[in-house]
Amino acid sequence: MSPAPKKVDVSTVPSIKDLEVKSIELKPPEDEQEKALRLHKERISFYIKDVVIWIFGVVCLVVIGGYCLWVLTSSSSAPAEKDWARSAVTSILAGIIGYVFGKTTK
Repeated sequence: MSPAPKKVDVSTVPSIKDLEVKSIELKPPEDEQEKALRLHKERISFYIKDVVIWIFGVVCLVVIGGYCLWVLTSSSSAPAEKDWARSAVTSILAGIIGYVFGKTTK
């Protein structure tokens, strides 16, 4: 564990080109154990924030799309269910196409 930062009076530090010095922080170098722990935390955070959320979203879209396609191809489905499934599949496809083309134009 690193010690708490020390407070230093910076009013005696000369300003550089009319810039006011607000704070200066001196930190000891990070040792290997702290670096390994920090990198591990960043890796776990990346997996949770970026990878797991994308996988969850794709799985949800595949499940909903699969159910809608099953309703559309089932002969026992009511016409109202088929209308709902058709509009859901159209919305999913429109969202995917909008996302793909929206990303490429930026």
